[in-house]
Amino acid sequence: MKRLYYNAHTLPILDYCCAILGKEIKEEIIKLFKLQMRAIKLIHNKSNIKLTDKVLKDMTCHSFYDRCKYHASVSVLKSINKLAPKYVSDILIVSNNKITI
Repeated sequence: MKRLYYNAHTLPILDYCCAILGKEIKEEIIKLFKLQMRAIKLIHNKSNIKLTDKVLKDMTCHSFYDRCKYHASVSVLKSINKLAPKYVSDILIVSNNKITI
C-alpha cells in the first residue's frame, strides 16, 4: 500500500517539480531528492537504507535527478517534433545539433 501511495501521489508531485524547477535551483532539487529518499525509507521500513540503484530498481523508479533529466529530454523532443505548446518551443533554439534554452 505504501508503494502504491508513493506511485500515485508522491511521484506526480515530484514530476511536476521537475518541470517547474528545471535544473537551476539546486537547493530545492536537493530538498526534493531528500524527500524521495525519506519516502523510500518509509516504504521499506528501514531508516538506514541507502538510496542505491538496486533499491530504486526494486521499486521500478528512478532517482529525482534522473526523473528531471528524463522530463527535460521529453520536453525537448516534443518541442523539436512540434508536439509541445508554442511557449515551450519558443524558448528552445536548435542549431548545429545543439540545443540552447
